[in-house]
Amino acid sequence: MDCAETDSEEVILLYFEAFNAKDRAGMLRLLSPELVHEIDGRECGVGREAFSEHLSHRFREKREKVEELVVMIAEGGLRAAAEFVLTASHGNHVHSRTGAFFELRHGRITRVSEYSANLKSLMNSLLIREN
Repeated sequence: MDCAETDSEEVILLYFEAFNAKDRAGMLRLLSPELVHEIDGRECGVGREAFSEHLSHRFREKREKVEELVVMIAEGGLRAAAEFVLTASHGNHVHSRTGAFFELRHGRITRVSEYSANLKSLMNSLLIREN
């Protein structure tokens, strides 16, 4: 791995470490101001502020944890992928095999695209409502 790939891997690992700690500020520091966030191919927001609002909602009542994390970095470090199990509870426990894809520029995440094998069940069990 070259320096760019090592740096990208560190950014992605820090992102998930901050997620598990519910450290919104820690996650936002890793993002580009122009971040594009997508869930299952649907754009959820653009920019750190929109992502911060998403995290605020997500962290407010849900207990989610990333487990079994595997991070893969493309040659050159501009793209990354992560596979993990998202364990969530909100009165019941749900385990969802999840993938996230990232683009990085200048040491910051510019795109996060999340895909869940069990997203509909996960969302229903957590009672996530769209505004």
